[in-house]
Amino acid sequence: TTSPGAATLQALAVADNFNWWVGNASGAVYNTDDQGTSAWTQNTAAVPATAAAIQDIVLATDEVLYLAYTTAGPVVKLRATHDGGNRWYEAPSGRILAFPTLDRINRIAVPDVPNPNTAANNVALGGLAGNGTDGIILIGEAAVL
Repeated sequence: TTSPGAATLQALAVADNFNWWVGNASGAVYNTDDQGTSAWTQNTAAVPATAAAIQDIVLATDEVLYLAYTTAGPVVKLRATHDGGNRWYEAPSGRILAFPTLDRINRIAVPDVPNPNTAANNVALGGLAGNGTDGIILIGEAAVL
C-alpha cells in the first residue's frame, strides 16, 4: 500500500465511487480503485522525476486523462493518457501539439457531454502566461479518436 503521503494534495479527479486520481505538491500522482481505503498506487509513468508539483488532473473519459505539472522553471507541462494511465504523452508529442510557454495551468477543462469522442478531443487550459503577468486561456481540439 502506497499513500499519497504528507505532501499537499493539489489535484483530484474522481472517475466513479471507487476510482480516484490525486496529484500532490511534490510532483507525484497516485490512483486508487477502492476509495483509498486500503491501496494507493503511485503512477510513476504519469510524470517525469523532474515534476515539481501537480497542478490539475481531469478525466475526459474512463480512458482519457489530462494532467498539468510544473517544473523548477517554473514552466508548466501538459500530459495526456488515452489508455487509463498506462502510457502518458507530453506536449508536443502524441495527440498534444505545441502550445506557448506557460508559468502555470490553474485549471484543465473538458466538455461535459454524452459523446466520449467530443469529451476526449476537446480541452481548455486556464492559467498564467509565460511572462508571469498575463492570464491565458487556450482551447484545443483534436481529430476524433
